[in-house]
Amino acid sequence: MKKLKKFDIVLYIIMTTLGFITLIPALKVVAEALSDPRYVVLGEVGILPKGFTLDTILFVLRRVEFLNSFKVTVIITIVGTLLAMVL
Repeated sequence: MKKLKKFDIVLYIIMTTLGFITLIPALKVVAEALSDPRYVVLGEVGILPKGFTLDTILFVLRRVEFLNSFKVTVIITIVGTLLAMVL
């Protein structure tokens, strides 16, 4: 097995720290989406949901605007991928 140098260890620590720094805001958004709205308004939600509910997600998924945006995203992705494969 390859022996780790001090530089490699420091690099691993820095990259792991940067990974957590970029992951925490995404976890907070997911936690807020899964939390009861009153806890979100009061600012009591961290990276774990509080008062678990799927109401917010179901509200968004039922909106016509979301469905239209999702349809456009899928179409652009498919067309872009096909064009990239052909060209």
